[in-house]
Amino acid sequence: GPLLSIGQVIAPDAKVVQLLIMSCVLLTSFCLQTWHRPWMVPLVNLVDAISTGLFLMLLGVSLHLTPATGSQSSLVETIGLGLLNLSFGIIAVVALLCFVLVAWGYCLRRTLHLRLINLRWLPDNERMLLTLEA
Repeated sequence: GPLLSIGQVIAPDAKVVQLLIMSCVLLTSFCLQTWHRPWMVPLVNLVDAISTGLFLMLLGVSLHLTPATGSQSSLVETIGLGLLNLSFGIIAVVALLCFVLVAWGYCLRRTLHLRLINLRWLPDNERMLLTLEA
């Protein structure tokens, strides 16, 4: 989040340094998120990792290519637009999958979807109290 703007503070006139610092911050965040998996829902961890990876690819495209002229400009725009559309598509597919799984579980009262949507059901209040007291 806020650490992504540190490159603009450190080097306000050097675009390459800004992109490099943003890449380092995002790569560190990506490694920590995939190691610790901060969200309880495994599907959200997957979406978070994929979207961060795609953003890293966009930064890599903008960092490693020199200023494009002529036909190179259209290639750079095509690659960037393709990665952007891919990230929107993946997020839309995962959101639709979440909606379908929740509706399927609600309508059919099945528990097969719990490994994707949630880790498990919460235990009863009495059982949880006994576990905490032990």
